[in-house]
Parts: sequence; C-alpha cells; structure tokens
Amino acid sequence: MQFTSLHKALDIIDLLLKRREYQSLDDISRALDMPRSSTYKYLAALRERGFLDLEAKTKRYRLGLKFMELGWLVTSQLHIDQVALPYMKELAQITKETVILSCLSSGAAYCLERVGPESGLVFSMQRGAHLPLYAGASAKVLLAQLPEAEIDVILQRAKLDPLAPNTITDAQILRDNLRKIRAQGWAFSDQEADWGARAVAAPVTSEKMGVVAGLCVVGPAQRMEGERLEEAKKLVIESARHISRELE
Repeated sequence: MQFTSLHKALDIIDLLLKRREYQSLDDISRALDMPRSSTYKYLAALRERGFLDLEAKTKRYRLGLKFMELGWLVTSQLHIDQVALPYMKELAQITKETVILSCLSSGAAYCLERVGPESGLVFSMQRGAHLPLYAGASAKVLLAQLPEAEIDVILQRAKLDPLAPNTITDAQILRDNLRKIRAQGWAFSDQEADWGARAVAAPVTSEKMGVVAGLCVVGPAQRMEGERLEEAKKLVIESARHISRELE
C-alpha cells in the first residue's frame, strides 16, 4: 500500500515535470486516471511538504520550492566550491577583501566557501553559515534569479526583520530591487546584513541548471566605494563568468 501511494505521488510529480505549467485538480485526476478524492489527498500531502505550490486565484498546482532546493543541493555535490576556489583566492588577493560563494538551501543563502584577504578585516559568513534570502548581496543575487511565483512564496513566508541599518524590510521595495538585480546581472548591498559592510555579488550559472551559486566580494563601507567599488563589481562579474564556463 505504501509503495502504491509513493508511486502515485511520483506520477503526479512526473506529470507536472512534463507539462511545465500549472495544473488543476481535475487536470491531474483525468491525466492519471485517479479518483478525484484520492488525487486531492496526494496533492495536499505534497503541498504540505513543499513539493507543490497552489496558485490561490486559479486553484492550480505546480512544482514547489522544495525542488528548487533539491536542485541547489545537487549543485553543491558537483563540487562547485572546488571549481570556484582558485578564482576566489585570486579575487581576494586583488581586491584585498573577503570573497564568499553562496548557494540556496532550505530557503536561505548558505556559505559554501569563503576566502579572506591575507591581512586586514575579514567580513561576513563562515562556511556553513547562512543568511535569509532578503538581506545582503550574496543572498539577494540568488533570490533575484528565481521565478516571480517562487519569490512571492518566499516573501509571503519571510519575516523581513532588520539585521543591520539598511536591511530592506518593505516587500515591494525588495521586489523592485530584485527585478533590478535580475536585469543588470549583479547585486549590491550597503549594510543590509552586516553593520559597516558593503558588498557586490554576481550569479554563477550552469547551462543545465541555471543559477547555481552567488559569488560575492564584501568589505568595509569606507573602502568599498567609488572606483574601488566599481573595480570590485567588474572583477566579481568577470570571475563569476569564468566559473560558469568551467561548469558547462
């Protein structure tokens, strides 16, 4: 009985994978030749665990954020940190600032790798530490790449608590900022996640999986300004592109 239930749940997931669009309860029930009541129970269970999302207005289902998180987990197993590490070391040496590689997991931005400058102040996350997706360049560059529907779900669930003086706590302002990040291809933050810190970040992409990580340079606000900030932005974008090419 348990195996039968598992198979039916997997059939629903497989159907949504193939159709790549929202499906109603009746659509799924007809396509899989399952009773409507049974289909609803499977849908409710999958939705409760985050594997499906329900569009409120149309009452249609699609794959949920859990699959996005699983994708990022697979990405971390591809040893992207090993590919990125030489570039991170070079970036830290040139900018003399902290360089962070982050990925999305369990609804947060996790630090996969961090390289500090040879001397001076080292900023931000240790390996394995995490930030909420709404705060800081290393997190926002990941959030910005998600489809609008996923962003809406995340922001509906998130408490936009202030972490530093300039944390964005207004959902509409954050959405506008994310659209700007997506359009320009890089993110900037000024004391959003860390007091006294500014950061620039760029997405690392894979042809098969899309955006798989974020590469970020973070340093003291008094240093990360003017020409130095522009140079850091240029270098982090360039380094992210080099890493992306090696992943293809």
